[in-house]
Amino acid sequence: MTSDCDQHHYVALPHLEVNREAKQTILLIHGATGDGTTWNLVTPHLPGYHLLVPDLPGHGIARQHPFSVVHASNLLSQLILDRAHNRVAYVVGFSLGAHVAMHLVSHYPEVANCVLVSGFQVFPPTALTSYLPHAIWLEQRIEYAIPRSWTRWAMDGINIPRPDLSMCTLDYNRQVF
Repeated sequence: MTSDCDQHHYVALPHLEVNREAKQTILLIHGATGDGTTWNLVTPHLPGYHLLVPDLPGHGIARQHPFSVVHASNLLSQLILDRAHNRVAYVVGFSLGAHVAMHLVSHYPEVANCVLVSGFQVFPPTALTSYLPHAIWLEQRIEYAIPRSWTRWAMDGINIPRPDLSMCTLDYNRQVF
């Protein structure tokens, strides 16, 4: 993978920029508990595209900033306007990134060529909604109890990094979920 830099840039939102010389831009938006490095297995397969790979607020290098879908999509629209070729990008998001991507393209359609999302669904609030941050907090800790060898076996040898438990706090889960 070629890159203009080896570290994140700061244009209101920390991000990695790859293949700056390519003509078309793709914005890759990670999911909850991840960061831009989530896309490390994908970026080498996109050498013909200029890639913008940000850390959402509350994640990675931007973890000290509070997360909200609205704030994240505002920052991403500005990132596209500032760094994408022709001020427009293909927008790709999964999980939480899909939620942000849908908000981004519905409120700032002028910055998106098209959108590809996966793992996105917003559920209406129920009587159990307030328990969701606690359930996710518990699930994240149970995941750490599973031996990595079992995970690699179940995932056909892929070594997917675990989320950083220090960031998976109840406060974080309340912001994201």
